[in-house]
Amino acid sequence: MKRQKARMAVAAGCFLLLCPVCVYGEGTQEPFSSAQQKEEMVSGENDSAKSASEEEALTLPQAGWSYEAEGNMWQYFSREGQAVTGRQQIDGSIYFFDNEGRMLTGWVSSGDSIGDDAEVYRSGSMDDTVYYCDTTGRMCKEQWMPAYAPDSPYFQVFSGPTEDADEEVYWYYFDRKGNVARNKKLEYEGSEYCFDENGKRLSGWVYEEGHNPDGDGERRYVEVTDETEEAWKGDFGNGYQENDYAHNPQYYLYCDPGSGKVSKSCWINAKPPGKDESEDDRSFYCGKNGYITVQYRYGAWREDSTWDLEAKELNDAIVADKVRPRKVEEESIGTYAFKGAPGSGEDEDDIEGFIFKAEDERYYICENDGARMDGLMLVMKKENSVLRRFPNGFYDFSDNAAMVTGPRTKTNGEGKDSFYYYFAEKSDDTNFLGRGVTGVFDGKLYYQGLAVASASAERYELVYIPEIANRETDATGLFLVDAEGNVKTGSAQRVNKKGMVTGGTKYRDYGDWIYRVCKPEHGNGKNGYDIFQIDKSSDGIQGEQGVRLGADDAAYIYLKEAEE
Repeated sequence: MKRQKARMAVAAGCFLLLCPVCVYGEGTQEPFSSAQQKEEMVSGENDSAKSASEEEALTLPQAGWSYEAEGNMWQYFSREGQAVTGRQQIDGSIYFFDNEGRMLTGWVSSGDSIGDDAEVYRSGSMDDTVYYCDTTGRMCKEQWMPAYAPDSPYFQVFSGPTEDADEEVYWYYFDRKGNVARNKKLEYEGSEYCFDENGKRLSGWVYEEGHNPDGDGERRYVEVTDETEEAWKGDFGNGYQENDYAHNPQYYLYCDPGSGKVSKSCWINAKPPGKDESEDDRSFYCGKNGYITVQYRYGAWREDSTWDLEAKELNDAIVADKVRPRKVEEESIGTYAFKGAPGSGEDEDDIEGFIFKAEDERYYICENDGARMDGLMLVMKKENSVLRRFPNGFYDFSDNAAMVTGPRTKTNGEGKDSFYYYFAEKSDDTNFLGRGVTGVFDGKLYYQGLAVASASAERYELVYIPEIANRETDATGLFLVDAEGNVKTGSAQRVNKKGMVTGGTKYRDYGDWIYRVCKPEHGNGKNGYDIFQIDKSSDGIQGEQGVRLGADDAAYIYLKEAEE
């Protein structure tokens, strides 16, 4: 009797589900246990009693799954004993078989109807005719899946990391129809993810195309690297220019390199878009919609030749535009000296930026492309600035780069000396929120935020601040300060019978010098005092009333000197 070919089979209507597949390949491709295989193994060996009709029946495969060990393939047979081909639905799942009936895994090309032809897919591009099947053959749908790209040399189904560092595995998401998510920003379980035109989940800097009015308007998501020419900028020394992405950075997103999630309402640290590993990391703020905060708002478009902008084009979070920050370096703390702002470009004085309010209700300063700056800075606004808030002055962005208010003690980088600063805690007639104050606060005299102290060998120093002297008609702008910046206050002045000024409060300096500090006759001490210097070694008015001091006798404090 002719021996029949051994075949494993499962009767129709008794299909056993395949083992679940772990992302890293802990499952098995074989859907049957060894016991079942043995029980259902059809063999004619050692069975001489079989009838001719029984032997003839064994020549036809039974309906169901069948594994061919020699070809390492799975097939599925119909009730008529024919191996099915093309797209098939079996027990609620979709499977694909080639023209010879072999079950396919990995990337597959087929139609969306049962019976449509199917074949292995090896191209790099994607459309709605491309599907992916796991190691059990099931079509993936409504799930994430790590996989090699269709045109990858590693064409086998990904089942876990290997020692080959060159292999590239990407994450894909398949919708309820089994189609790959492509060219979209997808929301999944409360987070958003970006996919390129071939369905690869993106990470790092991602640019959303489709906003240029001269384009087709179709949204496309592009992962930006240092080789992305559209992200490049020219340098300041050779005619500065910006390509589209750099000129309109309001469409940048940042996707977490590990999870792929779009970053929202947070700061991220990364190389600036289009920069290589030689560049330092900078900090950028991703708003609640995920797009980084830059001077332009989402929805606006800046033409290649356009550099200025209108108020309607400004990002809604911005409170001050066209600011020219000048940083006070650490070694210059305690002085009014400043340098160009830190950042890209050889001519750092040309850095232009903005101040914005983040979702933590705090203020930050950034370059126009969104790169954050920090530290003590002189902020100077350009004449064509659109917004009026944050007038010129010193501001301190040093609390994790957020703007600070109130009293601060800062240390310079050379002698590590400490200096007192004060930044307005609210806006009023003479001060603006966050700007270094000018005037008396908590008993100390400040000019542009820095406490003015005696720098001479004497115990006290006379200081004149023209800005204060011009505030009111009776303001003098004159103050007597000690080495700690404390203002020596005075009481009301009186005139004795000799017509000489008396009263006030006296402060003895070294030697025979005494200062008499009096409140102005028609004013108060916040805008300066009437100050006399008495020489006890002299006779007459100089030794009794003293000589009234004026601006020419004082140390002048004004910003022009600081700039020089």
